[in-house]
Amino acid sequence: MSKRLAEGDSFVNFIIDAMPLSIFVVDEKAHIIDYNQSASSFFEMEQGKYIKMGCGHALRCIHSMEKPEGCGYAEACKDCVIRNSITAAFQGLKQFRRTHTLRVVEGDVLREYHFLVTATPFEYQDKSFLLLVLEDITEITELQDILPICASCKSIRDDKNYWHSVEKYFSEHADVTFSHGICPDCLGKLYPWHRNEPDGGTSSGPSNNN
Repeated sequence: MSKRLAEGDSFVNFIIDAMPLSIFVVDEKAHIIDYNQSASSFFEMEQGKYIKMGCGHALRCIHSMEKPEGCGYAEACKDCVIRNSITAAFQGLKQFRRTHTLRVVEGDVLREYHFLVTATPFEYQDKSFLLLVLEDITEITELQDILPICASCKSIRDDKNYWHSVEKYFSEHADVTFSHGICPDCLGKLYPWHRNEPDGGTSSGPSNNN
């Protein structure tokens, strides 16, 4: 992480830096104390540059620019899941994977990201801190929009007008891996001898009656 809470905790720091999620250590004022390499990479935050800065400023939230006072003072800040999760967690309320939409200014472009927010408080050297975890679910959320799907074979058409199997589409767009089974209705249609018999038993195979 960019600024260690202690020199001797290198093993824990290596683990946190290795995690693919954006992780921040923040104080009760929602100021950033530290952040891991994934957060630095995802939000393009130079290591160590955003220490002691408000979360909204560091993440380039559009609302942090609405008031001269900065992060936490805009009307929209009252409903900010990140800020409210930090406050609630410090009050002892568990905050686990709450959904939040973050509008970020990247140069002249306004982008929208979707996160699952987890906030967990901890004590270190008689001081209170909080571990803030942001899990990016933007691609999965965008898949909730209407997808063009073939009425016959159920293939999905992408935005380049190519057709893909359901398995391939979700594997490429949402990092989803499929396992295959067979539902009871299809089992009955394809393998009727596996249906339960009227007396409660099951037949062992297809009928050999001529």
